[in-house]
Amino acid sequence: MLRTIAISVVTVAGALSAAGQANDVNDVISAYNDAAATGSAAERSAAARALGAAAMANPDRDDAGLLAYEAGQSLCVYDACDGTPQLAAFAATADIPANAVPPAHIAILGAYADWKASPGGQSRDALDAALQAGVDSGVSLLTLTAYQARYLHDFERSDYREAEINARQAAEHFAPFKDMIGKNWSDAAIAGIIAGFNRNPDTQDVVEMAEHRVALAKLSSEMSETPDWLDRHRHLAHAWQLAMHAYYRSGGGRRQTGSRLQGPDPEELETVVNSILRKMRDYPKIRTRVVSAEEYNAREGKLPFCSGEFDMTPQLRYPMRASQRGMYGAVLARINVKDLQVSDVEILAAVPHSTFEDRARETIMKWRWEVSSGTPGETCRTDHSNIFIPLVFAMES
Repeated sequence: MLRTIAISVVTVAGALSAAGQANDVNDVISAYNDAAATGSAAERSAAARALGAAAMANPDRDDAGLLAYEAGQSLCVYDACDGTPQLAAFAATADIPANAVPPAHIAILGAYADWKASPGGQSRDALDAALQAGVDSGVSLLTLTAYQARYLHDFERSDYREAEINARQAAEHFAPFKDMIGKNWSDAAIAGIIAGFNRNPDTQDVVEMAEHRVALAKLSSEMSETPDWLDRHRHLAHAWQLAMHAYYRSGGGRRQTGSRLQGPDPEELETVVNSILRKMRDYPKIRTRVVSAEEYNAREGKLPFCSGEFDMTPQLRYPMRASQRGMYGAVLARINVKDLQVSDVEILAAVPHSTFEDRARETIMKWRWEVSSGTPGETCRTDHSNIFIPLVFAMES
């Protein structure tokens, strides 16, 4: 189960009071709980140090090992494991009930603290082994942090082979708890697909990103309220799908000797992806009757928006740096129009990050809506909000 520091330590505090332990240690636990509930990262770190010190100063307490583990876990989450190795070693020799902390998580704490101090080599091997041994022991704040840190470190080193392996392992570890840690699960799932594409592009990457969009739609349909992160990830997955698909439309993934792809043939890819995306219809956020634009406008007493299309002048151009590097990308934008002129542009997603979004925003703000039929202001209105537009950047083969 997903454990939180506050919950586990509140339980310990109750046991301490019942056992009549010293008030000063109970005060430390109470301060730790307060910091865990409402404190800043610095306050949580300071409270964890105090908790760890209290645990190690009272080794005869039945809960000393548990307190040390909690303190070490919190320091790994909020302070890069500073001071954790000693707490992990102490917890490893203490008697901690398995129903309080899985034994595998005690080992993970020590291995992760060692790796944070000196990433790579034997410490990395030890962390990999500890995480693998605890893969079925549930998700905690510690495993959440360790799995994420491991694949993000691989991305920073551009080691896409390891990044793909470890991001996929993280997504699998988080998946049973995605109703609580959905953002972490989706981050890892998307990262695994991107790493695979960077390492060895394959049309199967596009298929998997489309499948992830369906999974996000399903998760959204199961929630009473859709969190902001989920909307962002739905746009992000869509943008990556478009960007990767553009790579294959432009002839990517092929050599003169033939295709090196394992997934669907590029010519069949759109058909495969569309068949997957149709499953999104099974997960509408709000089940209601769809009305036409004319009926909606009649109800609201509004004129319909003038028929037409954007006059995309100036044309959207490749950023020089991205063009020189042969980069593919996509931008999803939400546009508002006032008096037939673009009045606002919101970038919903742009991939790769910090590559295409500024050029897209600056260019779109100069576009106008070109009316093809109707009389503006008399038979049709000139303002419209929430116009969704995808833009794809691709090199022509």
